[in-house]
Amino acid sequence: MDKLTLHTNNRIMRITLILLLSFFIILFVSAQKFATPQRAPMDVFVFVDKSKSVDFRDSTVRQRAENAVRALLAQCTQTGDRIGLYYLHGNTAGARAEHSLVIPALVYPARANSIERNHAQQTYYRNLSLLRGAFVKALRTQLLEPNATPTANATDILGTLEVVSSVSAPGRQLHVLLLTDGVQAANGFGANPRSQQEAVARAAADVRRLPAQYRLNSRLLQAGDVRMVMPFTAIGSKHNRFLDRYWAEVFEGVGMRLVVE
Repeated sequence: MDKLTLHTNNRIMRITLILLLSFFIILFVSAQKFATPQRAPMDVFVFVDKSKSVDFRDSTVRQRAENAVRALLAQCTQTGDRIGLYYLHGNTAGARAEHSLVIPALVYPARANSIERNHAQQTYYRNLSLLRGAFVKALRTQLLEPNATPTANATDILGTLEVVSSVSAPGRQLHVLLLTDGVQAANGFGANPRSQQEAVARAAADVRRLPAQYRLNSRLLQAGDVRMVMPFTAIGSKHNRFLDRYWAEVFEGVGMRLVVE
């Protein structure tokens, strides 16, 4: 083989290697670009108001509550996502989860073939559906179960912040669902604003008082979101529309976002 031929072959090999390397780099970059990024795990807290001011016996009210919880359950799809069911009453800060669910990992058998992997997936999602169904069943039980304890005589919505602060952890998405009439009446807190201005002023004053009454983790609460589903048909008195503004200001004061439904 003469020098010219050898030089030509070497050049062709170099060009081929460069093209192959470029091809794999493009594939890698494309995969990174279009791959679905894994989000942070979720912590979901569902609080059911068990004070005397709320009655969930109405089927329409229960359905609203159930729909809200189902929507959150549908978002819990990633391994490690957690959702817990809690009572909201006169001693909310001391509440413990009545029912909880942690999304398990999908584990394949060692050296599984395609059929075995498919079977493992089907079994996993079937079991996950059963776990979600059990959570909804627990919710239904809680909605109808009467609260015969003295905690039914007061409503501590602000206590949910202490529960969240003690249970959640850094680096997790935070979602809170409050199934309540929005009437706080415990620990010296209680708002019944008669105007937007009064709602804002009262909320600001209450936010300043929170650290003295509740153990809060401000860093955990930051950027969390709160949905307040108010069972209007379950409330004996007319809903005070200024309460919506009050709660929006309170939760914003601790770094959270509020949606009232």
